Formats: sequence, C-alpha cells, structure tokens
Amino acid sequence: MKGLAWQGTGRVVERTARFAVNLVLARLLAPEDFGAFAAILFPLAVIDSLGYMATGPVIIQSREGATPRFLRTVFTINAVRGMLLTLILLPMAPLVGFYFERPDLVSLFLLAAIQPLLSGLQSPGIHVLAKNMKFGRLAGYRVGSAFAGAIGGLLFALISPTPWALIFGQLCGVAVGTALTWVIAPIRPGFAFDRSSWLEIRTYALRAAGTPVFIMLVAQAPAILLGRLDSLDALGIFSMNTRLAEFPVYVTLTVAGAVLIPAYSALQDDQQRLRRAWLKAWSGICLLAAPSAVLLAWMGDALPSTVWGDRYASAEPLMPILAFNGFLSCVLAVTGPLFWGVGRPSIDRLMQAARVAGVFIVGVLLVRTLGIPGVAWGLTAGLLLSLMIAVPKAIRIVDTTVLQLSRSSLPALLLGLAVFVPLLVIDLLLEPTGVQRVLVAGIVGASLAITALLLLKRVKQGNDGESRRVPVHRGEIHV
Repeated sequence: MKGLAWQGTGRVVERTARFAVNLVLARLLAPEDFGAFAAILFPLAVIDSLGYMATGPVIIQSREGATPRFLRTVFTINAVRGMLLTLILLPMAPLVGFYFERPDLVSLFLLAAIQPLLSGLQSPGIHVLAKNMKFGRLAGYRVGSAFAGAIGGLLFALISPTPWALIFGQLCGVAVGTALTWVIAPIRPGFAFDRSSWLEIRTYALRAAGTPVFIMLVAQAPAILLGRLDSLDALGIFSMNTRLAEFPVYVTLTVAGAVLIPAYSALQDDQQRLRRAWLKAWSGICLLAAPSAVLLAWMGDALPSTVWGDRYASAEPLMPILAFNGFLSCVLAVTGPLFWGVGRPSIDRLMQAARVAGVFIVGVLLVRTLGIPGVAWGLTAGLLLSLMIAVPKAIRIVDTTVLQLSRSSLPALLLGLAVFVPLLVIDLLLEPTGVQRVLVAGIVGASLAITALLLLKRVKQGNDGESRRVPVHRGEIHV
C-alpha cells in the first residue's frame, strides 16, 4: 500500500504536468501534428519491442538481480542494445515517409531515432528500487523526467509550433530521466559480462519472447490503421481523445502494475497470501476503474471539446467506447503482472496474441466504415479476448474460484451503479451539454473521491484503535 501511495503520487503529478502542457500545445498545434508524432513513435516501438530483453522484470524476479555482477551485465546489454537499435532505426527514415505518404516525417524520424541510445544508458539500479519496493525515489525520477519533457516541448512549441516540439520534448524527458537514474539509483559504472547472469537473462527473455511485440501492436494499432487507412488528422484526434480516456488505465498500469510485479514475486512461494493479494488487487483496482469509466462515458465527446477544443472532437461517438476500454484494461492490469511476478510470462504472451488478433481483425473491418470509432471497437474486441484467457489462468495459479472472484468484483459494480444512477437522473432533468456536462461530472467525481478518502481514514483509525488493544489469552499476548 505504501508503494501504491508513492507510485500514485508520482504518476498523478507526472500526468498533471503533461496534461497542463498539452492544454497549451493543443491550442498551438493542429491535430495533424499530434498524428505525425504518433506516426513517428510507431516504428520506434516496433524496433524496441523486437529487441526487448526483459532486463527490468528479470532483475525484480531473480534472486541474484541486485548483485553488482548482474547489474553491470544488464547495463552492458542495455547500452549495446540501445546503440544497435538507433543504428537500425536511422536507415528506416525513408520507409516511414513512404508508409504514411508524408516525406516531411523523414527528418523528424531521424531525430527521434536517438531515443533508444539515450534510454539504453539508464542505471539498472532503478529496477532494484522496484524490487525492494522503494517507490519514493522512483516517483522523483518519473516526475523529474516528465517535467523536463513537458517544459522542453512547451518552450520549443512557443518558438516553433510544429511537430518538432513534440519530438524535442520527448527526447528532453528521456535524456533527463536517464541522468536521474544515476542520481537516485547509482551503481558502480563499467561494462562487464557475467556468463551466469547472461544465461538467466536470456532464459527469462525467451520465456517472454513475443509478448512485447504483441503489446506494441495493440498500442500502435491506431497509427497502423488510421495513419494508413484514414489520415494523420484522424490519428491525432484519436490520440488526444485517448489521452483523456486513458487516465484510469494509466494510473492502473503504471502504478499498480509496477508495484504488483515485485509484490507477486515476493509472494510466489506462499499461495495463500498470493491468492489474497490478487483478489484484493482485483477488488481495489475495479473500485477505481468502474466509477471512472462511468464518468468518462457520461461526459462523452463533451470532454475533448471542452479540454482540447472543438477540432479534437470525433464526428462519431468515441469517448464512451474508450471509457469501456479503459475499464477492461484496468481489469487486465491486475492479472498480467501476476504471470510476470511468478515467472510465467508466456501466459501473458498468449493473452497479448489473442488481443492483437481481435484488434486487427475487427479494426480492419470497421475502420473503413466507422472511421475513428472502428479502431476503438477493435481495441474492445482484443481486450475481451485477452480477458477470456487471462482470468481462468490466474484463477488456477492462485487457486481460487469464480465465486470468490465475483464477490471481489461486487463492490466495484455497486459503486459504478451508484455513480450511474444520479448521472442518469441529472441527464433526464437538466440535459447538460458541453462545459456544463464536464462540470457536473467533475463535481460528482470530486464528491466520490472525498467520500472515499473519509472512509479510508475511518478504516485506518479503526485499525489503529484495534492494534492498541492487547487482549491476553491463555498466557499469550496477541497484538
């Protein structure tokens, strides 16, 4: 819980900084500029996923992960990998311009191609911090890199409001983030190669092989489908809508996911505690995701129009679909880390393969007829297929039942219904639109958050009171 608190604080601050800058950038740049930025990130993600070595998860999962020889081997692997990826990416620049039919993307891509080189020089000690659940310093690293990227991009955009500002901001964040890793998690620098460490890293990477590629294909599906079959303008609109709808997903994946992998890893030999941890994580994350999804769906396309401007609103309803996707992604985020934490990432690979199949089969069929919402429906299909595989596997690993899982889901469903009913009444009586709709949802969401905090405080006080009571039974003291 302490790790979740630190991660949550850091990620919320980071996201708030990016959101504030995007408010300005949305007025300075056009949707097409954000689409160009998303198009450039697509090939970077492809090459990065193909060369994924899973060095972070293996440090967390391995019993030898925190030893100096292991960390220096990881640093050597990551540095060489980053240099090779940049060398592979640079000649690909003309292909990027050809695929998206935009020659002006070539020069932008050449600059963006140095990102793997910068990130490959990070200190692997940051994964030891995660392994030891020391998320306070990790939060500082995330916030520092986010602020650097946001400020760098904003300053460049004020001088030249072009996609170059987005690329420059991205590189500033990566460069400052790399420097900060050596401040908060220094290791003895130097290149080294330990054979036993390499064999363990390679074995783990082979178990995870293919999973990053499938995850990348899902994440880049909008760029692949809209960027080619529609336009960069449509891709920019989808990207900016997703930034609003993904907040619950972002918090869940980056906060809970980062904490749950080392937590599950620490509990992997104690099935009873592992089962309890997974069910509690499922219940807690669903409690966050359900009301958030209801609020986002109810605001609908009034949200992007109010926040980014009318030119970022989709012609067809999009936000309700993205809100539903967000809820499904949050649920999936509880289960994916379980497989990595117990050393079975191959299950996650199967999940992601099914997800890719759903995304692209449905997406290709619908994008030409529905446009932007067609991609969103493809993402929904992929998530549902992935959950059909993930949940039964997780139930078997933690040795629980569908009935227990249903009981853990019930509070979230009731809370989602409790949020939906008053919103429905408000809709019937007042029919708010535009800014009014966003304000109403904000008031309901704030009231819900305050109520939740008060309840948590009350529970904590009750637990503290119980812990101070020391009953004596048969000569033993039980605290």
